[in-house]
Amino acid sequence: AAERLVPVLGQQGLPDTWLVSLLDRRGKVIARSRDSAKYVGRQVSPALQARLAANASGVHHGVTLDGTPTVAFFHRAPVSGWTVVMSVPATEMRRPAVVAAAGLGTLILIVLLCALIAARSYAKRTAAPIEQLRLAAERLGRDEPVAAFESGVAEADAVSAALADAGTRIRDNKAHLERRVAEAVSK
Repeated sequence: AAERLVPVLGQQGLPDTWLVSLLDRRGKVIARSRDSAKYVGRQVSPALQARLAANASGVHHGVTLDGTPTVAFFHRAPVSGWTVVMSVPATEMRRPAVVAAAGLGTLILIVLLCALIAARSYAKRTAAPIEQLRLAAERLGRDEPVAAFESGVAEADAVSAALADAGTRIRDNKAHLERRVAEAVSK
């Protein structure tokens, strides 16, 4: 009678790597969705036996009789005492977490790269006007004409205009002072 259950277990539409087993009350394999003839009559692992004895249903992290690490979900039928165990390879259980972690890692790298590009762009955009201001201040110190410039950075543009205005005032005041000195000397 148990042999007739094997096709039913195999026809559940589960992935090929998953395993469905039917166990009797003592934890012996009655039928399996794969390699049933090889494992019928064999006792499940002592760890799974202990879990089955303690709970009518639950989850067990262990190894199948063929040596595959799995996460097994089990439920015991109250009338027959038989237990259905669905074993999913542990690698498949972890795959969504690994994919999610890889996706998150990729996203973090993309955001970091964008932040670095933005920081570099900002630094270039602000460094050039600051350098222009430095050169304008040096020209002012040498009493050379200073022209205002527009960089797109409001603060730098304001300082540039102030330096140009100061240069114009200094030259105007110097010229005015030179005229007054010349007038005083000529009198």
